[in-house]
Amino acid sequence: MDELIRHPLAYARWLHGWSQTELARYVKEAARRRDRRAGTSRQRVSLWEKNVTPDDFSQYLLADVFRVPHERVAALGWPHWLPGQETPAPSVPGPPSPS
Repeated sequence: MDELIRHPLAYARWLHGWSQTELARYVKEAARRRDRRAGTSRQRVSLWEKNVTPDDFSQYLLADVFRVPHERVAALGWPHWLPGQETPAPSVPGPPSPS
């Protein structure tokens, strides 16, 4: 891991080895399984990772993708229900201390 993971969604993606593009595709597939459409793109995933909260339907689609029960989504709220919350995200060392 070369960079600090700054958002729980980025960490959940990293745990699964998915790019933003792949996650967007999986969300679209989850919508199709519900006979719905989702305009999810890599750019939208990027916004979610910059603290833009997805709407409720998108959160439920994300929960489907990550196999998280919808009850957990409702109980914990965004982004606390995402996978990986039970362990701290990896980080890189900070800059060296001044001597």
